[in-house]
Amino acid sequence: KEDKKRLAALGTFFEILRESLWGLVKLNLLFLLTCLPVITLGPALAALSGCMAKLAQGDLLEQPCRFYLKLFRQSFRRALPWGIVTLLLGIIMGNALLYYGSRAGESLLFIPITSLTLVGILFLWGILMHLFFLLADGVQDDLFRKAAFHAAQRMGQTLIAILISVLMLGAQYAFFPASAPIPVMIGIVLPALV
Repeated sequence: KEDKKRLAALGTFFEILRESLWGLVKLNLLFLLTCLPVITLGPALAALSGCMAKLAQGDLLEQPCRFYLKLFRQSFRRALPWGIVTLLLGIIMGNALLYYGSRAGESLLFIPITSLTLVGILFLWGILMHLFFLLADGVQDDLFRKAAFHAAQRMGQTLIAILISVLMLGAQYAFFPASAPIPVMIGIVLPALV
């Protein structure tokens, strides 16, 4: 029964991708534009998450850009602090991973620390993916706990979304500069569809 649910979710993913590719490209470009002032990452993620939730529910948006901008304005005040926290945690944990990873070659003591840092990043990434969906829904009370609960409850989808994100980042890194259009086209919206 669980496998049928996963296959149905995967089928929905490819159906949305097939039917809404141009809308996804527009949403992705709009997301990148609204993130140009990096501080607006939170509202941009909340708006994109809300749009992806509508698509996943089968509500194919006729005017995805207008809906995105509406959600961006509505969630701005609530999502702005969470976006700043996300940026700061990303910087701190990314630097920790780089530092411990570079030290792991010198001493075996740093290998488990590097692994724990990576697991922490992936765990936090999964929670934050759900947090911005909840922000788009207007949830305000006990947001982080609810996001952690959603991430744990939907562990399969969360792990698939993280895997897609990591694979796309790896492809961008491995094939750069030929891969430069990937984030501009659909790189950000694909993981949110899962």
